[in-house]
Amino acid sequence: MKLFALVMLLAAPALGQERRDPRIEALVKRIDPARLQAAVQRLTGFGTRHTLSGSQGPGRGIVPAREWLASEFAAVAKGSRLKPFEDRFTAQPDGKRIREAVEIVNLGVVLPGTDSARGTAVAQVDQSITVQYGARANEQALRSQLQTVAVFAAVTTSATDPNANAQIAALNQRIAQNLAAVPGKQSIQDIQADFAGAQASIKATTDRQTQTKAITQTMLDSIEGINNDEVATKILALQTSLQASYQTTAMLYQTSLTKYL
Repeated sequence: MKLFALVMLLAAPALGQERRDPRIEALVKRIDPARLQAAVQRLTGFGTRHTLSGSQGPGRGIVPAREWLASEFAAVAKGSRLKPFEDRFTAQPDGKRIREAVEIVNLGVVLPGTDSARGTAVAQVDQSITVQYGARANEQALRSQLQTVAVFAAVTTSATDPNANAQIAALNQRIAQNLAAVPGKQSIQDIQADFAGAQASIKATTDRQTQTKAITQTMLDSIEGINNDEVATKILALQTSLQASYQTTAMLYQTSLTKYL
């Protein structure tokens, strides 16, 4: 057992080297420790990056740090498919940690895929038929719907506000306009149509395979359910016919012009 464990330990490095992806190795080699250290020092140079620190003067606080980080993301993404983004929302006072409304901004960078949303999940339902049923959470229609619903959910009114009804009516009108389908812009109905097409293709394939199964089962039943005596009788009749045919063939082979005359 100890010898086996020793062999496995000796083989482990070789196995690890065989499984290395050269693409990943190339990416890892591009990491510059000095640049990472410079970024850390630059961030610490803002003094504080507390969420509620705001801007405490030139080059100090969360706001200058966020602006610098956004510029770094923009520089990295320039000339590539990377897309920097900002996620902004307002945190309301909670009577504890947050004393007054403050804007929170999350920064990030995304790398969009090259495949279509439907192409992210593909299934083969027949020998020559495949269906695409994938989806992405950041599809244009889904983003628009969520943003619209979020705006509606974020609005609050007071029962004592005389303008509350007018505000809600105006908001409802804008929400309805945003939810309406716009030509040339992806909508939820378009996504539903894609899924409906995939579902119809699957159903048609299922019906066709069900028919094929029924035909095959009928043929199999006709083979398995045949009577043995009937098979023996048909084989004997075939044998008799073959013997008669062989005799006729032999006679014809021996026939000559003299015998014929």
